[in-house]
Amino acid sequence: MFLRPSTDTLFAGVAPWRATHFALAAISAALILPMLLLREPARQEVAAGIHAPWRVVLQELWSRRAFLGPLFVGQVSVVMADAAAAIWASPVLSRSYGLAPPDFAGWMGSLIFLTGVAGSVLGGVAADIGQKSGRRGGLLIGAVIAAALGIPAALFPIMPGIPFFAVALGALMLCGTVTGLITSVALTVLLPNELRGLCIGAFIAIAGLIGFGVAPTLVTAISSLLGGEAHLGGGLATVGVSVSIVSVAAFWRAMRSAPDRPI
Repeated sequence: MFLRPSTDTLFAGVAPWRATHFALAAISAALILPMLLLREPARQEVAAGIHAPWRVVLQELWSRRAFLGPLFVGQVSVVMADAAAAIWASPVLSRSYGLAPPDFAGWMGSLIFLTGVAGSVLGGVAADIGQKSGRRGGLLIGAVIAAALGIPAALFPIMPGIPFFAVALGALMLCGTVTGLITSVALTVLLPNELRGLCIGAFIAIAGLIGFGVAPTLVTAISSLLGGEAHLGGGLATVGVSVSIVSVAAFWRAMRSAPDRPI
């Protein structure tokens, strides 16, 4: 029988939910540290060379602006919808549907986990099928479809009942995972090696800052315009649908402007 120390022993005086975050952070750090021992393989599929100066790298990025710009806008828009949903879904369930945290914490956590796993698998399959289609930008077809499906799914805060709320929220999270994975694959396949890490890192960092910094504030502002906290669901739905529409247009444009062939 294993002895499991309580959070009070490990993190004295810390609330359980904070202690959980601390424990997960410590586990993540322990799993990440061994990566420092890995040796980077020799880079292949380069255009300007792995030691190209910043001026050359920036010129390469600028020459691909017709593709990277819409792709970035599409991914940022998806992150905004997902971030707003992740932050405000619980308050909407409490205020609009009368549920307490113990009533939805279990199924919502399972929903987020399962849609993350399923979305990763579907995203990889969709990217592979799209790439094999032979069409210009075919790799992004799955992202366009997933972004389009995210438009009705973003109406989850105003759904008539908890089951419909859960299904729509799960669909939104699933579509967000699919588009995120396809975007990463597109950057990996369609860009030379010296640009991939820079672009993927920038997409993740900037999209996260905008998504988690701007989207929740927009929800609050629109809810206030609609009449206050009682309209939180309407504000969340408005933001989610709006940015989802933008993401469809952006991914479509990126698909049309994608490089003719992979690197």
